[in-house]
Amino acid sequence: MSAPEIVNGMEWKYFKLSPKRKGVVICTPCQMELAYHKNTTAMLEHLKRRHPIVTRRDGDNCKTKKQRTLPSCLGKETQCTPQ
Repeated sequence: MSAPEIVNGMEWKYFKLSPKRKGVVICTPCQMELAYHKNTTAMLEHLKRRHPIVTRRDGDNCKTKKQRTLPSCLGKETQCTPQ
């Protein structure tokens, strides 16, 4: 399997294609092998579960970042009114 054409995702900082086994990527921090099927879902899940500090550090580039709220998108901050 050849290297993916687009490798700009955060996950590719921490994975490389296995030189010995086709369809396998290797996590560079822990050397765990994962199946690679032309998407990075398993890689992202591995990083979230096994290396949570990595996903927090690269949070701005992470595809799984939480969606912004409507008020923050509109530039309006909401404040709770004490009751």
